[in-house]
Amino acid sequence: EDPEDPEQPDGIEELSSSFKLYPNPASTEINITSQLNGEAYVKIYDLTGRCVKDIHVSDISKATINISDIDNGLYLININGSFEKLIIE
Repeated sequence: EDPEDPEQPDGIEELSSSFKLYPNPASTEINITSQLNGEAYVKIYDLTGRCVKDIHVSDISKATINISDIDNGLYLININGSFEKLIIE
């Protein structure tokens, strides 16, 4: 355990800052940057909970994902258990 990292009661802050995605809103592709390195699974869900894209990336610290095949709307993107909102227009 790391003494400089006090355990957060809900862990929300830690999760929401583990990656950034841009542009958002997006239309054809999104770029992901993360402080994490290595492989990751990127999953995009619509608001009904249906997974519309499931991609394995080899390096999550800098990845680009094509979303041109996804309909416009509001989505949740999940990377290794962390969620962010994604708007496609």
